[in-house]
Amino acid sequence: MTANEAKEILVAYRRGSGDEADPQVAEALRLAANDAALRSWLEAQAKFQGAARGHMRGIQAPPHLRGSILRALVAEEVEKVVTPRSRMGPWLAWAAALALIIGGTFLFLRPRPDASFAAFRSRMVNFALRTYEMDIVTNNPVAVRQFIAAHGGASDFKMPVNLEKIPVQGGGRLTWQNHPVSMICYTLPAKETLFVFVIDRNAAPAQAPSAEAQFKSEKRLNTVSFSRDGYSYLLAANAPADTLLTLASGSPPQP
Repeated sequence: MTANEAKEILVAYRRGSGDEADPQVAEALRLAANDAALRSWLEAQAKFQGAARGHMRGIQAPPHLRGSILRALVAEEVEKVVTPRSRMGPWLAWAAALALIIGGTFLFLRPRPDASFAAFRSRMVNFALRTYEMDIVTNNPVAVRQFIAAHGGASDFKMPVNLEKIPVQGGGRLTWQNHPVSMICYTLPAKETLFVFVIDRNAAPAQAPSAEAQFKSEKRLNTVSFSRDGYSYLLAANAPADTLLTLASGSPPQP
């Protein structure tokens, strides 16, 4: 997990709320404990959140507010008339302005998520190294695709010819920045697990791979990525680069 990925997770973290039980939050907190810059960012984030909550709690509602709201709701239901903005009390306008300022400041300070394919690759490799959980375990590739489709993932993509020749272990449906990710796992001849992640190419437009297979070593796994027919593919395994490139290219294995 990178520092930017940790920020994406920790931006919604609230101390003492039980968030620490989430595996991704726990991992991000461990990274922050060993990263001075990330730890400083987290402390600043916590101070800002505390200040924002304090400002909101400090807004005192006028004693007549409850009665005014009830009367307005009754009038709107009977007459279908919305109270003009000019009749809003000055306290309500001030409260609305303060809420907009606090909300705008929060959005400005909140780090923008990294939507690049490099970030997608890093997150999927982290999943493969850390979790290795399949939603469905079967050697039937049709059953895997049917499961993924039933859970909102894409299943109409075409795998390279050489991938179709090796046995399937299972698969699942993941998410990345609210986009569905289809995962199919294969067993390589050396008994290593090959993870194949498939995502809509438009979900990671920044630096999406081309049709030509591209190799990159990511953490402890080798990866190959490419885009075809509207989808981006990521192959990840503890396997030699030429093995992955051969599987991704669809060309027959070399003797």
